[in-house]
Amino acid sequence: MFASFQRHMHQFGTRRDHLGRIVVNNRQWALQNDRAILKDQPLSLDGYMGAEQIIPPLCMLDMDMPIDGAMAVVITTAERAKDLAQPVVLVEAVSNGIAGRSDFFFQAFDSYRSYRVLIDRLWEKSGCRATDMDLINVYDGFSTLALEWIEAIFGVRGEVGGFLEDAWSEDQEKLFFHGRIPMSTHGGNLGEGRVQGFGHVLEAVTQLRGHALGRQVENARLALVTNGNNPVNAGMILRTL
Repeated sequence: MFASFQRHMHQFGTRRDHLGRIVVNNRQWALQNDRAILKDQPLSLDGYMGAEQIIPPLCMLDMDMPIDGAMAVVITTAERAKDLAQPVVLVEAVSNGIAGRSDFFFQAFDSYRSYRVLIDRLWEKSGCRATDMDLINVYDGFSTLALEWIEAIFGVRGEVGGFLEDAWSEDQEKLFFHGRIPMSTHGGNLGEGRVQGFGHVLEAVTQLRGHALGRQVENARLALVTNGNNPVNAGMILRTL
């Protein structure tokens, strides 16, 4: 992870504070999530920048928080779901993506290409685009992976640093892409804790049902969820009925 981001910094001029914005965004959202393992541990961008680097440019804050936990959703037909007690959330599209050699050993550890394959498939299946989303929950086993997901979703390869700066709210210390699209409103693996990325799915369902309480995204209708890295990844678009 550290080597791939060192390469990214060299190739595109990306900086450590760009990773910091991802980490702090997730930690800020975690403060509003009672399930989050780090719900009582606020983190500022200054705090991130001051953290000791383990293997430059990464610090412990760039790594997710493994936890013990269990999550589940019930899947049925759309017709059957209409008769159940909770608001219906539909799976609009689902896919995976592999590009190049499907292994960790014979290529540079750069997940962007396989991410882009996945995202293009989701757009094609759904007819949606990034700007149609009301929230995105991207896999963040490491902050570097989340950065590459953002590149792939919004088509900003090589420009993600400036894109993150433009999305950054100084007051809230959160990211709002295109001025309105939040990311990982549960805190992600970096803030809520890692249950192999399933928290991203559960949060999308919670938001689309309007059940997210103090962190609810207003009028949320479409959500993008991604999970994994290269070569193993998957994603889906969820929507309200």
